[in-house]
Amino acid sequence: MRGSLLKKAITSYTAQNEDELSFQEGSFIQEISQDDESGVCVGMLPNGDTGLYHKSFIEDPCHEQQSVV
Repeated sequence: MRGSLLKKAITSYTAQNEDELSFQEGSFIQEISQDDESGVCVGMLPNGDTGLYHKSFIEDPCHEQQSVV
């Protein structure tokens, strides 16, 4: 089992089911686990809320695009 990873939401999402996680764009989510086939992840917000979300809603904050001046 791998360790948890910190991810950043690229869009806001409102949970449609009790087991899903609601979050705002820019929120940091600690990824606890991921199903590679379905793309569904389990994550936890800094306030302790835990739930499911799809990996397409998040990115690795270390890989954000930076503007070139």
